[in-house]
Amino acid sequence: MDGLNSFVQVLILIGASTLGVIVALKTNLNMGGLMVIISSFSNIIWPLRSISPQIISVSSIKVIFEDYDKTLKEEMPVTPLTIDSFENISFNNVDLGYDKTILSNVNFSINRNEKVLIVGPSGEGKSTLLKSILRELDPLDGEITTNNKKINQIEIKPYFDMFSLVHQKGFIFSNTVENNINLLGKEDTQSHLDAVSLSTLDKDLDLQNDGSNISGGQRARLMLARANFFNKDVVLTDEVFASLDQSIGESLEKDMLSLPQTLINISHIVFKNNLDLYDKFLIVENGCVQVSYNKDDVIARMLETDVVIT
Repeated sequence: MDGLNSFVQVLILIGASTLGVIVALKTNLNMGGLMVIISSFSNIIWPLRSISPQIISVSSIKVIFEDYDKTLKEEMPVTPLTIDSFENISFNNVDLGYDKTILSNVNFSINRNEKVLIVGPSGEGKSTLLKSILRELDPLDGEITTNNKKINQIEIKPYFDMFSLVHQKGFIFSNTVENNINLLGKEDTQSHLDAVSLSTLDKDLDLQNDGSNISGGQRARLMLARANFFNKDVVLTDEVFASLDQSIGESLEKDMLSLPQTLINISHIVFKNNLDLYDKFLIVENGCVQVSYNKDDVIARMLETDVVIT
């Protein structure tokens, strides 16, 4: 660019000098007059030397403004999206993992009010599925949608407002049973205790030391009552039977399956007597997720693993 600028300046200088000499010769000027003309041209030429870089600068600015104009005219994606209620969640050719793929080519849908059991050996990827539903883990490939909208484009609050998560050990604070369900609200909780077979538990009982004065089964049911109280569209349960006796776990699962909401239950413990109550099964093993509607398929595939079937 500097070379072009110098070349233009030399051309202007040579042209002006040549023109001055031609004028002097045709008008029979003496040497003094010729020097005056050359000096005058020099005064004119000097400001002209800055024209070339100015033209280049203006051209550059023009390109910048053209880029701005193009960017402003581009149609930008409208995000985030909103959502009113849960209709379905779909995994479409999804690969999940961290540094490397754990689950590949995952394809399934869960629809409103369905009861779904996600089962498989420990360490095979059940928690990975849960994290992806809760947007704690982005797909390595493919897309996850809710109501045909990509979940990572949906506003955080309306998305999470659809879910209640029940862990094996949920948080219990030092207060009454009722306040642990309604989270210090004023609504009565007796009907929610009844719904999870906690009718005999006094709602005014003070819970202490993270619920140390109630049993493990009561604790799990309390977490379920809390989820039922807030009436979210989807109840997600994660290994809630792990520390429970068989009869208590089986009874708790029946209560879970009787709730009106969509249920996604993640477990490595299977109760055969309750399998008929599920709409579908997701079997997680060997880096894949198999969709099944047959309880016998679940039992046959899981007998060879560390899944507990009772």
